[in-house]
Amino acid sequence: MGAGYALGKFDGILGLAFDELAVCGDPNDGGYVPACVPTPFSRLKSTGVIDEAVFAFYLGGLTPDFPNDMNGFPGELTFGGIDEAHFTGDINYVPVSKAAYWQISVDTIGVNGEDYSTESTREAIVDSGTSMLVGPPDAMDKLAESLGARKMKSTGEYVVSCKSDLPDIELTIGGIDYSISSTDYVLADGPICILLMLGMDLGPEGLGWILGDVFMRKYYTVFDMEQERVGFALATNSSDLM
Repeated sequence: MGAGYALGKFDGILGLAFDELAVCGDPNDGGYVPACVPTPFSRLKSTGVIDEAVFAFYLGGLTPDFPNDMNGFPGELTFGGIDEAHFTGDINYVPVSKAAYWQISVDTIGVNGEDYSTESTREAIVDSGTSMLVGPPDAMDKLAESLGARKMKSTGEYVVSCKSDLPDIELTIGGIDYSISSTDYVLADGPICILLMLGMDLGPEGLGWILGDVFMRKYYTVFDMEQERVGFALATNSSDLM
């Protein structure tokens, strides 16, 4: 990751996707062998450290009364099962469409009933390592425009008036409706507000979106490797429950 390691306050990335993405060896010396080692999570299951090949994220968040208090809600990553204290209602599961990343199919993604996904961009990755909602550049431009935002030419960021009354971003996954409210997708940065959205061409055919922390913070997310499925339930720290 080059400059990412030099400038970021972290030592590495713990990948929790399927073994197909695991690599070892140095690609620069000809020793690159795809998927030659199991991931740490699959080894936890194979060695009996955990009974179920399941992990779940409850992402921390800010408190509505103290939005600048970075302590806020603490998050939790659970290995080997789920924590029922961190979600409400049922967990709705959808099958993994490709067992590499945690890739699923989505029905629609849009605003006010307008769908900005297409037949060729209805695959999404659920990824805790991505902070924003990522989508095809054209779709993101249209989505941001529908929210009254403008795009900064210098950075590609979408900015909006902090006084704007913004609608929810609507997603349908496996026939179930989900939403992301402005309290989840807007970040105040001094006198301006930035949409936590990014337009990016993800390359592989059909893959259009990344449902990052903006989505996962609102919805408790369960990754079931054994049954190759992902589940969502409303998190107990969701702004909908405040």
